[in-house]
Amino acid sequence: MSIQQSFLENLEKNQIEKKSFLFTKSYQYKPTGSIIKFHRLYFEGADLEYLSKCLSEGRIVGDRELKKSHSNAVMMEVYAATDGSFMAAQLSKYVPHAYNPIAETAYFHGEQAQQLRGLL
Repeated sequence: MSIQQSFLENLEKNQIEKKSFLFTKSYQYKPTGSIIKFHRLYFEGADLEYLSKCLSEGRIVGDRELKKSHSNAVMMEVYAATDGSFMAAQLSKYVPHAYNPIAETAYFHGEQAQQLRGLL
């Protein structure tokens, strides 16, 4: 399941409110009132295992420096509150002509979301 599908199906569970005005829509994290933004980041294939570990543990592991890449081997899609209080992330790996998710969407709140904000 893509991050967009998972995010939209779990709005209530994650205390997210959809806001619409004319032709625009946005999402707000209810506990803090912070707006949620969508990010798409690309990394080298060698970073896949490290990124997977960070998301599975809910924290940045070690002091490894990540460099965003233009190689497009690994894509991380993220919905993140602007104040760092909420984050939903999913990793996908590029196979010819498509990105395939390699794990379910991971959701983080509070301190865990703040910790992972460094990946952005």
